[in-house]
Amino acid sequence: MADIISFTGKGLLLAIKIKQVLGEESPVYTKFSEIDRNELPEDVIYVEEKLSDWTGRRFKEHVPLIFIGACGIAVRAVAPCVKDKFSDIPVVVVDEAGLFCIPLLSAHVGGAKKLAVTIAEAIGATPVITTATDVNNLFAVDVFAAENNLVMLDRNGVKKVSAKLLNEREITLKVDGGKIRGIIPKEVKITNKKKADVIISPKKVDAADCLLHLVPKAVYVGIGCKKGRSSDDIRRMFNEVVEQGNIEKTAVLGAATIDVKEHEPGLREFVREEELSFQTFPAEVLGNVAGEFSASDFVKKTVGVANVCERAAAAACGKKYKILVPKIAENGVTAAMALKDWSVRF
Repeated sequence: MADIISFTGKGLLLAIKIKQVLGEESPVYTKFSEIDRNELPEDVIYVEEKLSDWTGRRFKEHVPLIFIGACGIAVRAVAPCVKDKFSDIPVVVVDEAGLFCIPLLSAHVGGAKKLAVTIAEAIGATPVITTATDVNNLFAVDVFAAENNLVMLDRNGVKKVSAKLLNEREITLKVDGGKIRGIIPKEVKITNKKKADVIISPKKVDAADCLLHLVPKAVYVGIGCKKGRSSDDIRRMFNEVVEQGNIEKTAVLGAATIDVKEHEPGLREFVREEELSFQTFPAEVLGNVAGEFSASDFVKKTVGVANVCERAAAAACGKKYKILVPKIAENGVTAAMALKDWSVRF
């Protein structure tokens, strides 16, 4: 969950206590030079290298960090690595007495605030929260996006939305096609109008219609192909179905096909290059998907079900789905697109 590092004997004891809270997946490190290495608990790792080098590797591996010590130590260690709130790792600082717990970097997007609060509650510390929306008890759109797995297309939009909340104490928000769950903050006004400050939609949205477009990962593309089709052949059809559906590419959660195509080299290469999840289904499962689909006697004779791409896209979505783009075909590749049932929670 996080790497914990301390610099004194007292800090090491607190680090071990925090590890007990976070679990075994949070290793404890120390740079306490006065300690006898032979007396270290066997699950505590002594850091020989420079702190800046050790920290830099955590940033590269995107491992959250907890510093037990002064803020200045943490600041100097992370300073060469800091880029922006969307790519920085979560960094939390806890003083060695366990009095204060400070989310130093990536409080919202990375979850450092949540981590700091968790630690503070467990050890009886005070979480020191300084983010503007938090101290003003306002809706934090970046936290909302992260918790709902929404892609932020224009990161500057987060600043614009937060600024409007801080200045005007109200924003409008539109959810296009999904359900709304939870308690809506009083400063968020839900609208169905074309324009809104925040639009949540898998579809393409005109930049002039919102300050921030959040994209739910709620779309699956079903693919069928003849043997030997290349990843480029499949990608062309994938791009075509995305275009016809007027869907943001980042809304595509994964690809799906029939199990006999699971090891098709071009298909495997395509999903790997596009970093998509990949599901396969037996012909019997595809044949039992409820709904109306196009059918081919040749396909049924070949693989045991009359349609692969539409049924695979629907199967990946689960019981509730909507076909956005029915089967299209070219050069031995078929593709279709389906939207799963999705929601956001406040």
